[in-house]
Amino acid sequence: MIIKLSQNENIIEKIADHIMKNDGGNDLSGIVAIFPNKRPSHYFIKYLSEKLNGPFLPPAVFSISGFVNYISQKINPGVGIIEELDKVWLLFEVINKLKIKSFSGNFSGFYMWGLRIFNVIDEIDICDVENDSLKSLHSENIPPKLLNILANLGEIRDAFRKELRNRNLTTAALNFKVVSENISEEHLKDYKSIYLCGIFEPLRLEQKILNKLRSLKNTITVVRNSGNKWKTEGVFIYSAFDTHSQVRKVGEILSEDFDPDRTAVILPQSDALIPLLSEVVGKLEVDYNVTMGYPLVRTPVYTFLETIIRLEESRVGNEYYMRDYLSVIFHPYVKNILSALPIRTEEVEDMISSRVNKAFCSLDEIESILGQSVLLSGLHKELTISSEEIRTFRELAVKFANILKFIITESLLKTQPFGAQYTKKFFELFEKMKKTMFSDKAMEPPSLFELFRYFISTETIPFSGTPLGGLQILGMLEIRNLSFDKVIVLDVNERIVPNISKHDPILPPATRMHLGLPTYREREKVFRKNFMNLVNSAREVHLIYSEHSKDTRSRYIEEIIWEKQMNSKSVESEESEVSPVFFRIDADEKRSASLGKSENTMRLLSDIELSPTAIDVYLNCPARFYFSSLLNFKEREDVQRDPDASRIGRCLHSILDEFFRPFVGKKLNLSDEDKNRLLELMDFHLKNDFGEIRGEIYLLRDIVKNKLLSFFDFEKNRRDCEIIATEVKLRSRLELEGETFVRLKGRADRLDRRCDDFFIVDYKSGEFKTPLKNLDGAINDRKTMRKKIKSFQLPVYVFLFWRENPRLPLERINAEFYSIREIEEVSIFKNNAADAMNGIFLPSLKALISGIFDPKTPFERDSDDELYCRNCPYSNICVV
Repeated sequence: MIIKLSQNENIIEKIADHIMKNDGGNDLSGIVAIFPNKRPSHYFIKYLSEKLNGPFLPPAVFSISGFVNYISQKINPGVGIIEELDKVWLLFEVINKLKIKSFSGNFSGFYMWGLRIFNVIDEIDICDVENDSLKSLHSENIPPKLLNILANLGEIRDAFRKELRNRNLTTAALNFKVVSENISEEHLKDYKSIYLCGIFEPLRLEQKILNKLRSLKNTITVVRNSGNKWKTEGVFIYSAFDTHSQVRKVGEILSEDFDPDRTAVILPQSDALIPLLSEVVGKLEVDYNVTMGYPLVRTPVYTFLETIIRLEESRVGNEYYMRDYLSVIFHPYVKNILSALPIRTEEVEDMISSRVNKAFCSLDEIESILGQSVLLSGLHKELTISSEEIRTFRELAVKFANILKFIITESLLKTQPFGAQYTKKFFELFEKMKKTMFSDKAMEPPSLFELFRYFISTETIPFSGTPLGGLQILGMLEIRNLSFDKVIVLDVNERIVPNISKHDPILPPATRMHLGLPTYREREKVFRKNFMNLVNSAREVHLIYSEHSKDTRSRYIEEIIWEKQMNSKSVESEESEVSPVFFRIDADEKRSASLGKSENTMRLLSDIELSPTAIDVYLNCPARFYFSSLLNFKEREDVQRDPDASRIGRCLHSILDEFFRPFVGKKLNLSDEDKNRLLELMDFHLKNDFGEIRGEIYLLRDIVKNKLLSFFDFEKNRRDCEIIATEVKLRSRLELEGETFVRLKGRADRLDRRCDDFFIVDYKSGEFKTPLKNLDGAINDRKTMRKKIKSFQLPVYVFLFWRENPRLPLERINAEFYSIREIEEVSIFKNNAADAMNGIFLPSLKALISGIFDPKTPFERDSDDELYCRNCPYSNICVV
């Protein structure tokens, strides 16, 4: 029997109504309902309880994976599912026993890749892929260390299964295989009715199980018709600035009357969870329930443990790096313990600095300097890790548990918001660490720390409130088959909604298609259906996206706006469909400081030499140009240990500059020896810039290596290219009106001669801005230039090189951004270089620079781009 529902019907209520009508009574224990996920079961039981209004025996309600685990226990009683840590360790042992050369013997270095390899095996298991299909798999763009894994995937899979059987263990995917092959009516004899509820696009073994269930006469299949149009009535779209402005908008929406039990806030990302709970939900005085996890690495407890780890990692002998030591003792959890000292904590750093005057210091010296050896020695004993005592994962877990117990007892942690949830989760994980298969295997401390970081990076902390009572705060995975009257969705940006990656580091799309595995297209289809069901079944929907995110607004918002315009038969400005969220910090609401041009300012301008960076700063905000280029205010530079984007970019530039230097004045002809030299330079510069290759740097090295190898292959295939210079310094002057001129300078990363043309190359490791195509003439207005030209970097390079080489025809000069991330060259000119320079870029550049030197044009603060303002180091001084 099949029950078909329209897209806007509440599937949970319809199924419950059908059961009450056809099965009746208060004993529903003979019914089993199977949903695609676990969350609908709670709403299902709640609705039955409300309708029956009295005691009743509930039906058995499962997610499909829960149902499979239930039946698999009937088929193979006592077989348990392997734990997260153990599955990677077992896979590591299998690969080593098979003597497959791929990863080193370091388990911590294998862990993150091991998770991915396990997920591949799990997926081919649940999709019932035979080992014969795994032979000669497509290996293009696969990281070299995975090639042997891919070539021996079938053998690894069989050996892994054998090890599981020897330990009386299994995996979730293997449970599907067991059930698909062995399920029978005997296993379901206790149930008179079986409901299959809204299961969409099942995987191969899921489909086999469903087919067997549907063959039974007492099975009812409930499906929702797949609509292809979005609901538009009652759908409101908002453009916000950032996470906090999105959260503020949620507060405004919920400030009006609403039924908490029929309202849901959907968080595709966890970033907004804590701000939402603290700034909005906590002030509403309504019950709420959170069903999404929050990354454990973002909790203050993990941050504290990370400072402990870094203190140990930077230790040399018995001396500790003072910056890391101060990070520990000035951490909020430790500060109140230090309040017992007769000196203020802010004086501690000054005392240590003035007495020691060196980067490293022993704990005995510190205790002697501060004159509090008893208190500090106890603190040092509790918070430092001895390499001699900690050699196993179990010992590390015990040490961290003791540290956390000490902090709970002595600090204010237990009184902080969510402190109890954080610590409870960590103690649970410490117990897992003690019980894992490799808990007593001896490892070096650096490997133990790496392994701990990787383990924690995959864990989330569950928040709990009143189950099903009040406002529901859900992640995207929980929305399947749920319906609400009012729905609010944050972060409706592309690559978040839908959060479907096209890139698979192990199985490229061609390989996935060959094996019959779902590609990103199938995954997006499922995501779309679930999200469309959520939107179309609600009475009122609020979709909020971040205008200043690195990702554009979601394709689904574009489609909804188009549907709205089609329904109204009027393609109006999208401003009528999207409401901006106005949210600025107080400083933004103050009056801009007066930055007029005094005589002293004009004298400073007369000596200035403009770089492309300075010109682009003025293009975006004249006030920022004034502070950075005229007053030379510098941002405070702190010692940074983490590999942030700017540091990675500088490191890549250094690698490529040194790599290409030997080729200057020569035709580019790369060999395998050059590839090895490139990798040697990579290791040298990564170690020089970031320290030892471990932890996050280990993963960074893998990423950088893959990008550089792709870069090398691209360059190796380049034909008829001569490297003229690297780190090219350019200088000239630009004539303005009359006899005035301005001095310009620039430094390009590389200069090539390709065939008869010269290319000025600027490497980019992140995002970059290029002028719009098909500009039709010069622009005089700065704000219009900012929107259309976006950056003058490449035009300035072309101009400077041309002025230094006046005999060269302008048509033979080009400039490009070379994306290391995407291995893509983006040139400024496709054709008509002279026309573009003379007709668009040079007159626009002159107009822009004339504004810099015009005494009547003040250095105004431009706050149109809120993200640019928010990240400006001078935001606190450009307003009064």
